[in-house]
Amino acid sequence: FSPCGMYVANASGYRLVIKEVESLQLMQLYTCDDQISKIEWSRDSQYILAVLSKRGQVDVRSLDDESWQCKISQKGVGVVNAHFGPDSRHVIVASNFQ
Repeated sequence: FSPCGMYVANASGYRLVIKEVESLQLMQLYTCDDQISKIEWSRDSQYILAVLSKRGQVDVRSLDDESWQCKISQKGVGVVNAHFGPDSRHVIVASNFQ
């Protein structure tokens, strides 16, 4: 559930599905480049991130502008985890250096 309580998100394989809670009406459907291992909402519920661990990538999407996206790639070192910063506009990415 989003922090505002208005939306619910589900990751199924490569797809990220966002629905309105009250009606369960589909709001957004995104297809990512690889299987999603984790999703997280921003504190203000305006953004959602999807961690694609196998690809070493984080996809960030906007609920207000469905054409906007951000891809953070760490192919050389991989992605272990990702979180939104306290301001909901920065992403903290943890990599596994070996």
